[in-house]
Amino acid sequence: MCGIAGIIRFDEQRLEPANLADLGKALAHRGPDGSGIWVDGPIGLVHQRLAIIDLHTGSQPMHRPDLQRTIVFNGEIFNYVELRTELQAAGYRFQTQSDTEVILVAHAAWGDRAFARFRGMYAFALWEHQARRLVLVRDPLGKKPLCFTHVPGQFVAFASEAKALLTLQGVSRRVSPFALAQYLDLMYVPDQTPIWRDIQRLPPGNFLEIVDQSTRLAPFWRSGLEDPPSLLDSHEALERLEKTLSDAVRIRLRSDVPLGIFLSGGVDSSLIALMAAEQGAQALRVFTVGFNGTEDERPNARLIAQRIGSEHVELEIDLNGPALVSDVARAYDEPFGDTSAVPTLAMARATREFVKVVLTGDGGDEIFGGYDSYLREAVLPSGPPGLLRRAVGTAVAQGRFLARRLPTPLASVIAMAVRSRRDQINRLSDGGIQNPLLRHAQMMRVAHSAPPAVLLRPILPDQIPDPVAAAATSCRPLSSGVRSAMLFDQSVYLPGDILKKTDICSMAVALEARSPLMDEDVVAIAHAYSPELLVHRERGSAPERWQKKPLKELCARRMGDDFVYRRKVGFALPLHEWLDRPQFQELAQDGFASSSSPLIPWFAPGMLRGVWSDFRGGKRFLAQEVWNLIMLDAWSREYRPLI
Repeated sequence: MCGIAGIIRFDEQRLEPANLADLGKALAHRGPDGSGIWVDGPIGLVHQRLAIIDLHTGSQPMHRPDLQRTIVFNGEIFNYVELRTELQAAGYRFQTQSDTEVILVAHAAWGDRAFARFRGMYAFALWEHQARRLVLVRDPLGKKPLCFTHVPGQFVAFASEAKALLTLQGVSRRVSPFALAQYLDLMYVPDQTPIWRDIQRLPPGNFLEIVDQSTRLAPFWRSGLEDPPSLLDSHEALERLEKTLSDAVRIRLRSDVPLGIFLSGGVDSSLIALMAAEQGAQALRVFTVGFNGTEDERPNARLIAQRIGSEHVELEIDLNGPALVSDVARAYDEPFGDTSAVPTLAMARATREFVKVVLTGDGGDEIFGGYDSYLREAVLPSGPPGLLRRAVGTAVAQGRFLARRLPTPLASVIAMAVRSRRDQINRLSDGGIQNPLLRHAQMMRVAHSAPPAVLLRPILPDQIPDPVAAAATSCRPLSSGVRSAMLFDQSVYLPGDILKKTDICSMAVALEARSPLMDEDVVAIAHAYSPELLVHRERGSAPERWQKKPLKELCARRMGDDFVYRRKVGFALPLHEWLDRPQFQELAQDGFASSSSPLIPWFAPGMLRGVWSDFRGGKRFLAQEVWNLIMLDAWSREYRPLI
């Protein structure tokens, strides 16, 4: 796990190591164990190392003159041992024990076809000397970040994080107003919409080829959700999944440094911990986080720790709001409003005192159907919505919007009165939307005092696409509403929010996080499941049995039904409680609601203070919007973006 960067100039003038030093400094937090710079005329590669595998001979940039290739690599190729054995049998020799060298040799042997054979989390840049060809590659789900900037006629530069590219001359700090609108609606900026106008993100499962002054983007992987499901027998599917997931855990236990597990007490992380113990993992530590005075799943995590005989480290976080918000804003080089980033960063920081690598349960809900929105799709009538359904949906959606615009006391009373019926209201509101991708995306929209087009009127053109609809149109609707919703989450939500959060928060403290549930082979099996085997409402059974069925069955084999099929507590974040504390109120009052906020020129007059006043006056449903603005203000003060 590391930070990588580089530049290729088009004027053929030699780069000097000093030209690359600032790139490395901006990424030093990702790799404090070593640094390296390699220059060959107009191409320069930079590496900051977090040493996990082959501590002594795995330094980068890695150069193999006999193969005419040099690489900088961020991440892990977990099946590198198996690939190395195959390549050795074909006559290739190795000089190190690292997975980095396996990438070099595999590319020499198989060319670009090698990319699809890697099981792991990775982003790398590989320079082919003789062909004078640079390829940038990012893993299929976007677990590792990679961004680039192309200044026509001058250079292409790339880095693990945009903050490194912002150090370069010729790369501006201008941001996209439409990306800001998407942030306000979704609480993150989708990968498909660059926030920095001069910087793009490499799409997951793609590689970018740079030869001479031309660039070509090409996919090497595509989602199996777009194919018809092929696993119709639940027993066969479950046996294949158990074997493949167990193998994914096994290869992710490969490490030359201490390793632990993030254990929430939920099904996903519990199953990973149980399978790790079955692999004979020794001296495992498991880490659980909770909040002062809130209900969480720490008791269930203790049961798992006792079952596997592991050392259990419980971290109870009493958040220091201002300090952690500042740390999060500094770590992210774009606005990020997912509140779980705050405890994730705190947990990563505490965990790093014990281990250098952790396994997580990330991806279980998105890959195996764990969200209520999937169940909503499963129970909706098939086919396009009829006239009555569309009319009811439109009326409910309009009524909900108008209710939010009522005076604060009345809007607050209505919000509290319908709170217990929120799911039914959402189902009615979205049920009239024909496109299942848009139906699902609408559910993720943040409750607003006003739409982003109104809030950001000074910087947005008169007519803009709906920000949420634009995110949904980056995917193609599938025949199944459930699979369409999962496609959106795996293409937009996972890389834009969940995986970004895990990478940034863990790498900010030089901690490597590995996710077996997002192994390429595991994902392929999940994509082969029919929706009914993942998400299905069964009459007479408890709701806990309706979603994420395969993972729950595997966990029940090990822990019993009482442990698995219980009411889900989740990783509840006490946002309303935070915003009632004086220290968090100061963040708003001294931040976006103050006369000194850098956001003032972006927003319609009075809007920023109006949001805070409405929330304090009783419109508690605006809590996420308030948090989005707190983080947007903190980010803008840190990075000084321009419009």
